[in-house]
Amino acid sequence: MTELLNWYPIYWIKHNHAEANQEKKTRSPEKKIANNPFSTIPGKNFRNLVIGQRLKGTVKKPGQTQLRNIERRKQSLLREFDAIENNQFNEFVDKRYEAPIEEKLERLNTTSAEGTSKSPYAIAHEKKKIETLLNRIHTQRLQNTKKKQQRFNLDDENDNFPTQNNEQLTHLGKSIDSVITKELNGTTQDDNATEFVSLNNKQMMEMIKNGKTLEDILKEAHLPQKHENKTRYQITQVNVLRSRYHKLMKQLKMHTVAHVTEQTDAQFAEVKDLLSSLQSKKKLHSTNSENDSLYFGITEEELRNDVRHRADR
Repeated sequence: MTELLNWYPIYWIKHNHAEANQEKKTRSPEKKIANNPFSTIPGKNFRNLVIGQRLKGTVKKPGQTQLRNIERRKQSLLREFDAIENNQFNEFVDKRYEAPIEEKLERLNTTSAEGTSKSPYAIAHEKKKIETLLNRIHTQRLQNTKKKQQRFNLDDENDNFPTQNNEQLTHLGKSIDSVITKELNGTTQDDNATEFVSLNNKQMMEMIKNGKTLEDILKEAHLPQKHENKTRYQITQVNVLRSRYHKLMKQLKMHTVAHVTEQTDAQFAEVKDLLSSLQSKKKLHSTNSENDSLYFGITEEELRNDVRHRADR
């Protein structure tokens, strides 16, 4: 009996531990989040609270809010994803035009079955009109759907006949077949590359300084001046050269203005130096004349004093 009593608690502890481990393994992560005691955040200041008073919002539980959001997503988004996987798409059918027309058809059918004052010829004529209207609506809808499908389709012309012979791959506005034939014949260079001559900014600046206009620059670049004979590549090159020409003209104007201001500043400095030298000379001359007048006045007083002394003797 003592052996059994000694063995029983060990067996009970082991058994409980095994059950707890199984529960932990089988427990879902949602339950773990909900039952986590550490997923609580104090939200408000508890200084002025009354003992035993319960207030909403004092404790935040992010785990439970996360679970609620997951359940909401399961009810809303998960169903949509399942429908997409099972190809169950909702379709909105606009029956603003079809519904009244179909109601008219039903009325005509009921009136023809019951027997009214209208002749069967008139009823059949009305039915034909309604059917033509319905067919027209369907054709218009099909055309609109085709337009929507072809909105981002680059090969609109060959939609009715989607064969590989009609499709042509292009590069820089030219078919690749022509490029391949040129490579086979030995002419690998592009026509635009042979015709167009690229010009640097230095070359263009020298041409502008020599007095050449934009038309002269386009002639030297071997670009046509008429808009009718230009390709897309040539139009882009003309626009690039035009923008560069205007930028260089602005730079040249800025340089000329800066050069002229420097020259005027230098001339003004020279004139200023001359004026300052003249003013200094005038000051020296005026000081010398004042000194001479003072010396002359002193000599006159000395002579008078001498005459007085002699008269007293």
